[in-house]
Amino acid sequence: VISKGIAKDRIEGKGYGESEPKVQCDKCTTEEHAKNRRSEFMIVKK
Repeated sequence: VISKGIAKDRIEGKGYGESEPKVQCDKCTTEEHAKNRRSEFMIVKK
């Protein structure tokens, strides 16, 4: 998005894989771990 003209100071990244997993499991499979390794984008109009 920076290469498309969005200023760096308007972009924020946060990691939630361990604190807010999409898949709750004790002994996760490879597929379940993959679902928790993700990037989500939220577009907010100011």
